[in-house]
Amino acid sequence: MGLGANGRKLAAIVAVVVILVAAIGVYQLYKPGAKPEETTIKIGIVAPTTGGMSKTGKDMWQAAQLAAKEINEAGGVYVESLGKNLTI
Repeated sequence: MGLGANGRKLAAIVAVVVILVAAIGVYQLYKPGAKPEETTIKIGIVAPTTGGMSKTGKDMWQAAQLAAKEINEAGGVYVESLGKNLTI
């Protein structure tokens, strides 16, 4: 059972889009003139927000927000390579 010609084309397109998005993200992070103190590090969560699993996704989001609040109130996370605390 193969993907077929259309499936291979779709997989190739998806792969190219993923690579482009990653390249743009890396460029934005390290673009010329960017200062380390201007760079924001964001931590994300992947959770379903629609469909049959949306309730679980909402629970995951709320749990992540609570954990971030507790971590930040305790002083955050120290990132040695940056020499400062990371606010979650």
